[in-house]
Amino acid sequence: MNDTAKAVTGFPLTYFIQQEVINKAQRLLYYSEMSIKEIAYTLGYEDDKYFIRLFGKSTGSSPAVFRKNKATRSW
Repeated sequence: MNDTAKAVTGFPLTYFIQQEVINKAQRLLYYSEMSIKEIAYTLGYEDDKYFIRLFGKSTGSSPAVFRKNKATRSW
């Protein structure tokens, strides 16, 4: 399945899974009062520092900055 996804889209299947996890993280950061550590754990990351690095790499900002700037964003 991974080979097919990569052949068709140019991206491995894990890329799409990771994008869904980051999208859910963004929703939780925007709509909930959960801490970043709680969000990381909820999404299956035992290491919140790893989650923060992954989030930053995927979005260009840290979870804290994303949450802080939510007033300028409309969903």
